[in-house]
Order: sequence, then C-alpha cells, then structure tokens
Amino acid sequence: MPNTMRCAILLGMTLILPACLESGQQPESVKTISEQEKNALTLTEVWRVVFLEEPKTDWILKWVDIQDQGGSLEGIYRALSRSSYYRKKEVDEKIRVNGDQFLRFKKAMIWVEKRLSSSPILFDKGSSSPLEEYGVVQFISKLDRSGIETGGFGVKDTEFEKSFQNASLFTVKRLLAEKILEALKEREADRTRTVEFYLDWVEFTGGFGVDFGLEIRNQIDREFHKKWAEGVKFDLIVWECLNRAHRLLN
Repeated sequence: MPNTMRCAILLGMTLILPACLESGQQPESVKTISEQEKNALTLTEVWRVVFLEEPKTDWILKWVDIQDQGGSLEGIYRALSRSSYYRKKEVDEKIRVNGDQFLRFKKAMIWVEKRLSSSPILFDKGSSSPLEEYGVVQFISKLDRSGIETGGFGVKDTEFEKSFQNASLFTVKRLLAEKILEALKEREADRTRTVEFYLDWVEFTGGFGVDFGLEIRNQIDREFHKKWAEGVKFDLIVWECLNRAHRLLN
C-alpha cells in the first residue's frame, strides 16, 4: 500500500497532501478503501503503539465489528489500557523507563497539568505501580516544576522522581494517556478548544524529535494540522493525541 494512502487512512484524512487540501480533490485510491478497512488499519496501529507488538487478526476483526456498531476509538482505547492484558504488560514486561523517557514523561505531564482545570496532578505511593495496585489515599507529591521550563531535570531528587525511578514503561504510558484524555474530555463540547489543544500538543511533542509513525505527523505545520483537525470527528483527534503520547515514550 502506498505511503500516501496509509497517511490518509491512519490520520482519518480524505485529503493527503497540502496540494490536495487546496484543490479539494480526493485521490481515487482513497475512495476505494472501505470504512471497515480504514478501521482495521487504524486499530492495527492502536495495538502496535499501545502494546508494542503485532496484533492478532481475530482481535482486529473483533474491534472492527465493535466500531461498525458505533463503538468509539476512545472507548476501545480505554478498554485496552484498562484490560488485564495491559496490566500483564505492566507487571511482566521488564521494560523500565530510562532517563530520556522519564524526562519526556515529566515534561509532558507538566504540560498537560497546565491545561487541566483540575490541576495540579497529584500522585500517591501507588501511582508508579501497575493499575490494580492503586489505592493509597495519602498523596505524597505533586509534579516538581523546578528547572523544567529551561529543560533541566530538576534541582533535587523529589518523591515524584524516586517513585517513578523503576516504573514500567507501560505504566507511565498509561498515566500520560489518561491525563490527555482528561484534557480532551474537558474540551469535547467546544470544537475550537479541542482543535487548539491538538495543535498545541503537536507543537509540544514535535519538539522532542520523536518519530510519530508518519512523516506527515512529524511535520510541525500548524496550518496543515488545523485543516485536518477541523475536518474530522472528535474521535480521530483523540486517537492522534493518544498516539503522540504513547510514541513520545515508546
């Protein structure tokens, strides 16, 4: 499958290149792709990005069927990230957060915190543990902003840093994605605020030099992304934001 066609499918776009955006013409190759095929390709990416492995065909068919019946990408993502299989990844996979990943995680959480009406984000002693181990009532730390705005790691060790020092990569991926979902939920009723959040997230994450899976995603072209976001469903904006959250740490 040509890369340009894949760009259109995975981004939920009917228009591939900036030139197409200006002309309003839709390539015939994209018109021939059914909604089920588009959903299957998108869900394949969801599985790969979330679980860092190839999905099974029967899984894809199951969730394509759920989407056909009105299920949302957000709902599917929540089901996956809260599943026993995801928790197994958190517990059993010996993939720990390295220094660069932790710094990106910390900076991203601070970025999201500033855009939540319920800030600051607080963590308890179970926050860096797999999902089912949550529950400690007493909060011990909030995000330490010291040195972060200028790119530093912080002037001292904090409870936050100590807590996440040996955390599973899958745990920090889930935590960041959950906060992104909170921020999007606050904006769901306001399309302008939703689009602005997405554009700001593209610019912020694009500054880390991470590969987001497609060249078109790696371009920090605010006008291009604005045209895309204004023409798609809320659900697709949600996935693009989650995709960036996961790939930022993968």
